[in-house]
Amino acid sequence: MGLTPDALYDIELEVGGAPVRFQVRTRSEVFPIGKTTYLPGGTTDQTIYVREGGRAQAWHLVAPPTGQRVVSDVFNFFDANVVVEADYVILRGLELKNAGIHGVLIRKGVQNVVVEDCRITGWGRVGSARIWGVPTGTDSAIYAENDAGHLIIQRNLIEYPRSGSNDWESGGHPAGPQGISLTDSRGGNIIRYNTIRSTEDHGFNDGIGGASNCSFK
Repeated sequence: MGLTPDALYDIELEVGGAPVRFQVRTRSEVFPIGKTTYLPGGTTDQTIYVREGGRAQAWHLVAPPTGQRVVSDVFNFFDANVVVEADYVILRGLELKNAGIHGVLIRKGVQNVVVEDCRITGWGRVGSARIWGVPTGTDSAIYAENDAGHLIIQRNLIEYPRSGSNDWESGGHPAGPQGISLTDSRGGNIIRYNTIRSTEDHGFNDGIGGASNCSFK
């Protein structure tokens, strides 16, 4: 809608009755950093757990040291490259490879997480559903569990999952990997400026998908 970040707007809603008027402020694009955790440069084969959060005026930034790369390649031995278990966390500039299920897993109920400028590739299970996709259909580069929300997912390169989806003609409803998945989210999410790509034999169920269908959330 072309709204300005961190600006106050007047809203009026009317559905067959007296109009309701209120004010809302759009979200700021500035996230003040309170603590920075620089991960060791180079490659790790272990899952990275982020258990310490921040607050609205002091986010916890997890990033590579200046001028260095951090690569998490778990070689399919662990379910996730990164597990976020705390609020007000920023993941920035990580290269995440070969997760057994999800590249980044955001735990149930976690709020206010930014995932930006990351490359995520080679995630997910190889199964035998219908043709050769995975029956859950939601092994994801970035996966948010139930009631997580207020997520900002931006400027990431998400490419080439390990498995692939069947198509409608060869097996009914597709089942396979997704780039980004939100499950019954609390809302308030921003997903923008990401590149989500693959090859025809490693296609997605959805590039960006949500659940559950028919849920009030």
